[in-house]
Amino acid sequence: MSEALTIEMLPAEFGDCLLVGCHRDGEVHWLLIDGGTPGTAGVLRGRLAALPGGEVDLLVVTHLDADHIGGIVELLSGPDCCVRFADIWFNGLRHLPPPPGAARGFAQAETLTSVLTGSAGGDALPWNAAWNGEAIVRADDHPKTGEALADPPCITTSWGLTITLLSPTPKRLTALWRGWDKYLQAARKGESCPQTYQDRSRSADAGRGLEDLAATPSKKDDTAPNGSSIAFLLEFGGRSCLFAADAFATVLYAALARLARLRKVDRLELDAIKLPHHGSQANVLLPLFDVVRARHYLVSTNGARFEHPDDPAIARVITRGGPDHTIWFNYRSEQTRRWERVGGCEPYRCGFEYPRSDAGGIVVEL
Repeated sequence: MSEALTIEMLPAEFGDCLLVGCHRDGEVHWLLIDGGTPGTAGVLRGRLAALPGGEVDLLVVTHLDADHIGGIVELLSGPDCCVRFADIWFNGLRHLPPPPGAARGFAQAETLTSVLTGSAGGDALPWNAAWNGEAIVRADDHPKTGEALADPPCITTSWGLTITLLSPTPKRLTALWRGWDKYLQAARKGESCPQTYQDRSRSADAGRGLEDLAATPSKKDDTAPNGSSIAFLLEFGGRSCLFAADAFATVLYAALARLARLRKVDRLELDAIKLPHHGSQANVLLPLFDVVRARHYLVSTNGARFEHPDDPAIARVITRGGPDHTIWFNYRSEQTRRWERVGGCEPYRCGFEYPRSDAGGIVVEL
């Protein structure tokens, strides 16, 4: 039986738009993870139009930041969507658990929800069908120790795909509920949600060693939309990839540590990891590599908005990512091209892959 997993990082500006193909004996099942910025919609529409059969098995809209949801809203709101989605995963306002005793009003016209429910004028679309229409969420972590209190939920399809949910938790969805109005307004303006931590790159040209750069103190991401990200481990045909969206490193760590214990291993060894938050140093923290590492690391961004990927984050991947691994960039930007000359450096043996076209976009075959 011939099986393969392909991950295409479309040129989504400073966002994520990932087309995943699960290949088996000439048959392909497709997953789409996010749609990039609104400006990505044209590229995405053209790529989806080229898919044979005109169906995508699963669309995952990880969270409401404009650089993830924007292209999807443009795609689904237009008259020429060109594909059918068997299921769409997205945690909308109806899925967010309010804090006890809370009473608050929200803006009623939420674009994607209107499209999914059919209230925008079209047919209703399948929404969180695999979760019986409920929130896509795993159990909260221990409030003091931060350890996962339950095994991450797992869904397996009839054609052999397994998805293990790593993020979000109810705590993170409640945090999003509290700030829904503010974040929704930002998304409608085509803006990313305000950053409340320092998230600036530090130059690899500054003469600092890789170990020193990796050890740079980094404040943890604390933005509610990022914390609400749907992140998961995808496994198919003996291949595996962690799609981390913009999830918090602490939430990922807790779920991955629990999963490693469940599988009776010290650390999960994967084929690929799509780095969280476009390679932000606030989300790619050193403890992550104590519980997971991979042969391939994927970075999706052109660096235009927040100068991602951050140098400390890439240094952490180089020094802690495991032997003979490769970092894949879907753009050759000021932030990514500086690493080209570092490739193959001892003792880390890390390689780098860049797009062949200045327009960006790259395909990883596992």
